[in-house]
Amino acid sequence: MKELINDAGIGVNALGLDADGIERIFGVTVLGHFLFINRLLPLIRKTASEPNTPSPRIVSLSSNLHQLTPSSTQFKSLEEINNPDLRQDQYYDRSKLAIILYIKALVEHAIKPFPEKIWAFSTHPGAVKTEIQDQPREAFGYLPGLALKYLQMPFMRSPQGGSLSTL
Repeated sequence: MKELINDAGIGVNALGLDADGIERIFGVTVLGHFLFINRLLPLIRKTASEPNTPSPRIVSLSSNLHQLTPSSTQFKSLEEINNPDLRQDQYYDRSKLAIILYIKALVEHAIKPFPEKIWAFSTHPGAVKTEIQDQPREAFGYLPGLALKYLQMPFMRSPQGGSLSTL
């Protein structure tokens, strides 16, 4: 496996818990990537140890919106992750910070100590025109969500432009 790109996620959306009782944006965007990467890491290591093979890459998409995460965020408990007092957009912001912190920890604890050369990083693709831009309607209501979508559209990248930072 030469490349693993983690782009699954939920955008700005209303608070909701998944079947495991975990805030669903965090569950999909963070824990889903964690599980996926950790299940595939042995295969990535095997690829990295093959002679004359370029170093495999693990890329997880994040967002500059991670900077808007509440400063009190510590990721210390399920109660904090499921905090119902956050603004709708802060669940997304916080999940993007968690991705960055996870990739840093992955590099420090699961990549650097081993001899295989593997690259792992998170990247910000920018605001991209995709269906995920319809999700704020669930968080803020139909008309405010629709207005937000169309106010942002002129400043968004095409999916091809958004993929450049990943490639």
